[in-house]
This record gives sequence, C-alpha cells and structure tokens, in this order.
Amino acid sequence: MLHHSDAYTRSRAISGTKLATLMMHTGDPREAAITALRALDEIGRIRSRRARDNVRALATAATPHRRRPEVAELRRRITETLAP
Repeated sequence: MLHHSDAYTRSRAISGTKLATLMMHTGDPREAAITALRALDEIGRIRSRRARDNVRALATAATPHRRRPEVAELRRRITETLAP
C-alpha cells in the first residue's frame, strides 16, 4: 500500500471539492454529494484559506439542491467542516 503525504491528501481533497462544485452546477447533485462527502472526509480540519473558499463555493453551488437528502447531509457536513 502506498502512503502519500498530507499535502497529496489535501490536494486530492481540494480537487474533489472543485469537481463536486462543477457537478452541482451541471445538474448531477446526487453524484456531486457523494464526491464532496468523500473529499470532506479527506480534508479533515481546514486551515488553508483556498480550501475554505473552495468548500464555501461548493456550499453555494449546493444551495439550489438543498431539499435533496444527500445534499442536505452535505450542507450539514460543510457547516461542520467550516466551523472554527
């Protein structure tokens, strides 16, 4: 099993949030939520302003789909992730 550095994990997580944001905008909120939740699992505690901005953009993109259960769960997790 390969062990990657924390920087690699953060980079992959940031890429996941960006991909999920794009998916939210293009109309696949279920798959976007799955991708985003996986990314949030990897992101852990966010210290980077860029990463926080990406997660906020994801939250904004998810807003139109907030009534879908998987997106509601995602928005809850985003709130937890961004909490101080």
